[in-house]
Amino acid sequence: GARQVHVVPNGIEDVFAPETIARNENEVRIFYIGLLHEDKGIHTLLDTFHLLTGKHDNVSLHLAGQFQNKSDRETFLSRAQEYGVRDRIHLHGLVTLDTKWQLFAKMDVMCFLSHYSAESFGNSVLEAMIWEMPVIATAWRGLQDLVIDQETGYLVPIRDARAAAEKASLLIIDRELRIRLGKRGRERFLQEFTLEKHLKRMESAILSSVSFPGLAQ
Repeated sequence: GARQVHVVPNGIEDVFAPETIARNENEVRIFYIGLLHEDKGIHTLLDTFHLLTGKHDNVSLHLAGQFQNKSDRETFLSRAQEYGVRDRIHLHGLVTLDTKWQLFAKMDVMCFLSHYSAESFGNSVLEAMIWEMPVIATAWRGLQDLVIDQETGYLVPIRDARAAAEKASLLIIDRELRIRLGKRGRERFLQEFTLEKHLKRMESAILSSVSFPGLAQ
C-alpha cells in the first residue's frame, strides 16, 4: 500500500550571544569551518580568496578544522604561498564550544563551497545563520534548502571560484548588505531550524504516521 514519507529538517540549539559580537568595521573576515578536504571546496575557496585579494585589501580568510593529512595541508599552504596570500590566511585548527562561538562572533561572511557527494545538511551553515552571518554556499545537495539566494546569502555553482568571488565582493564592499542578509538568515533559522521546531515536527510526523490508515496497526 501507499507509504507516507515525512521529511523533517534538522534543528540545532540557538547559541547566539549578541553581546559577544566583535566584528571589525575595517576588515572583512571570510570564514569556513569543517573538514579541510578538497571535496569540501577548500581549494575553490582558496581560488576565490585569491581573486578577492586582487580587488580588496581589507579581507582575510579564516579556516577552522583539520586537514585530512600532512600532505593535504602542505599542498594547500604551498598554493596559498604561490598566490601570495599566505599571510592573510589564519588557520584556527579544531575548535569547540566557547572557542568556536568566539570565532563565529568575529567573522563576517561564511563561505561554504562544498561539492562533497554525501553532503546532507550543513550544520556549519546553520550555525553561521544563528550568528547573523550571510552565507555563500554551493547550490548542492541539502545546502540549497538552507540558503535563500539573495535573501540570506548567495548560492553559486560548484567549483566556480569566479562566481563565489563575485558574490563575496558584493558583501565586502557593502556592510549594510552583510548586516541585512545576516539578520534575515537568523530570522530564517528561528522560523525553520531551531531544536524546538525540529522536535515539534518529529512529534507531528510520528503522530500522523500512526494515524495514517495505510500504516495503522
